[in-house]
Formats: sequence, C-alpha cells, structure tokens
Amino acid sequence: MDAHPTAVARSMVEAIRLASDPVRAAHGAGYHPTALEICGASVPTVRAVGRSWRPELRTWSSRTRVELSIALVHSGLFEAAMLAHILLDGDRAARATLTPDDCDRGPAGLGAHVDNWVLTDTFGPYVCGACWREGVLDRSFFARWQHDADPWYRRLTLTSTIALNARARGGTGDSASTRWACEAAVDDRHPAVIKALSWAVREWAAADPSAVVAFLADFDARLPALVRREVRTKLTTGTKRGRR
Repeated sequence: MDAHPTAVARSMVEAIRLASDPVRAAHGAGYHPTALEICGASVPTVRAVGRSWRPELRTWSSRTRVELSIALVHSGLFEAAMLAHILLDGDRAARATLTPDDCDRGPAGLGAHVDNWVLTDTFGPYVCGACWREGVLDRSFFARWQHDADPWYRRLTLTSTIALNARARGGTGDSASTRWACEAAVDDRHPAVIKALSWAVREWAAADPSAVVAFLADFDARLPALVRREVRTKLTTGTKRGRR
C-alpha cells in the first residue's frame, strides 16, 4: 500500500530543513527572489533527499508519486518545489499520468508558485517540456501562458522548449513547436523573457541550425540585441560567448 504522499512530503521537507543555511538563504533571496520560503539547503542536498526515498517511491503507483510532487510544490518551501521537479524529471511513468490541470497553476497544480528564474528553469525543461515532448501536453496548454500578465509564465513556455531540442534533456529536435513558442516572445521586452528566448533559440540552433538561421532572418529587426548576439555567436562558434 502506498504511503500517504502528504506525510512523506512533510518528511522530505523536514529533511531539507535539517540542511538549512542562513547565508545561502540570504543569497538566494537576492539572487532568485520568491514568495516561497528559502531555507538555504544546497541542490546536492535536495537531490540526496530525493535519492534517499527512491527505493520506497518505486513501490508506489505512478499517480501517487505525482501527488507527492504536488504536495511538495504546495509545502511553501522553495527547495521542496525544486525537489518536486527533480523527482518528476526522473520519472517518465509518473509524467505519463499528468494532466493539463496537474501542470497548471491551480490550487492543486504543479505550476503554482513559479515566480523566479530557478523554478521556471526546472519546471519548464524537467516537467512541462518533457511532457510536451512525450505527447502528454500540447501547444494548447502552453498557448495560455504565452501572453500571460505574469512574465514567469511567459518564460515557462520558452524554457519548456529546451526539452524538445537539448540532447542532454532527451530532446531530438522540434523546430515547428520551438518556432511557434519563440515567435510569440519576439516583441517581449521583460528581461526574464529575453534571456529565456536566447536560451531557447540557442538550444534550437544546436538541433536545427538552418531553421534558426531562417528565424533570425525573419525577425532580425524585432529581436532583442542580446538574443541576436548570443544566437549568432552560438551558430558561428558553438558556444554562447564564443569561448570554448
């Protein structure tokens, strides 16, 4: 019988809190401000907490593992939300049971509390993008975020494309979906969106450089200078800044 996911989420949160570091917490509050509590536990510590529960979680149903991740997201702790994304990143069977409502920002959604660049850069590639690549989510889901008033949700669609194109994330390339996502952000001037657009197009360039050359030609006059510079450098040198 599965353990109660809420109780296990509380145990995980307690384990993370044991590694609280006020100095790291203060740095994090300035580096990635969030309405969530930051305790300052390191990413290796967060991952270690997940690994310690892995044998137990393997005995659970896929759906119960999703419920655990949802409970972690809604625990109020920044590091616990990150752990929720990490757990789903390594659990394709659990991702296969996700629904659009599970991934959205509702009171029982994994997409709640995504209010900083760290969580958009884990939730996007690790969960939403993987679900997009695997056919669990489609463009209609992301279309709701493309012109959202909250820039972090606009950023999420872009960071989700990383999972479509980056080999390290299991991507094999999806130029049609990536171009669709990037076109919607061409005129967005929020710094968080501009940086995500550059990242998305650079990963796309590694998978399909000719498609990116065409994208640059079509939107050169409208793209932010940062995007044009970083993407062209990626195309010509293979790296973001031109240094190997």
